[in-house]
Amino acid sequence: MKKIIFSAIAFAAVGLASCGGNKTEQSSELEDSVVEFVQSELKKEMIQELDSLTDEMSKCGAPAFLKKNASGIQLTDEEKKAKPEYLLNPANAASATLLSEKYRALTAMRIDREVAVLYGMPVADFDEQITKLLADINDPALEENYKNGPDSTSLAVFYTAEKENGRLNLFWQCMASSNIESLYILSKNVDKFTATMDDNAATKLTNRLAHIAVSANALVDFDSEFKVVAESINLLKDVNAKTVKELREQLKEQKENIEKSRNILVKYFFNKPDLKS
Repeated sequence: MKKIIFSAIAFAAVGLASCGGNKTEQSSELEDSVVEFVQSELKKEMIQELDSLTDEMSKCGAPAFLKKNASGIQLTDEEKKAKPEYLLNPANAASATLLSEKYRALTAMRIDREVAVLYGMPVADFDEQITKLLADINDPALEENYKNGPDSTSLAVFYTAEKENGRLNLFWQCMASSNIESLYILSKNVDKFTATMDDNAATKLTNRLAHIAVSANALVDFDSEFKVVAESINLLKDVNAKTVKELREQLKEQKENIEKSRNILVKYFFNKPDLKS
């Protein structure tokens, strides 16, 4: 476990160093260039690191509002009357044009759909747009993961499938989007959405964010599309709670950064969709 932690810190340091400090003209040119992901260019050690991070992340579990059993969040009829106005508008998913944006759009809407269900809201628009995105993306592994739900087993299966398909970058795009959207949802109703959490669950939640941050910063040099992910996740460096009390405090203190982080990843949802394309 210590080996994973130390190597993760090393990866994060490399990634963060590439984003700050005095940049030479050459590094600026590299930063502005488009780097397309080629998985075979990743070194064996980096693949092993990503394997380890995924294994650790799969142990972290899903937020309570995504759980269908008794351990999930339960709303009273009165609480359901106050419908959330912070969910993404599914119609605007049509503004996602890049493949990475479509993966992020789908996984963010997956989270918001479950919140809509929790409040007894109609989800037909979510289902329509998610179905369109799944067809457009045409990734059997993603479709299977969507059917199976956000449990640890399906996460490991999804990672393995995307690794075999040369799509590790898109797996981590999904992880960033779904987890940051989940954190954003938690920040909108802190006391209610953390009510069933214990200290262990709080620690797992922030550990999961840390694993995603390490991966995103490590992949920046191999995929231009990770610049936006790194920019987003790095805003959450102070969300590192180890107890529910700390988590609740940080969700409130970091509310602005959490919203900024979320909006960076799904900024195209705030554009008017081009329905002609």
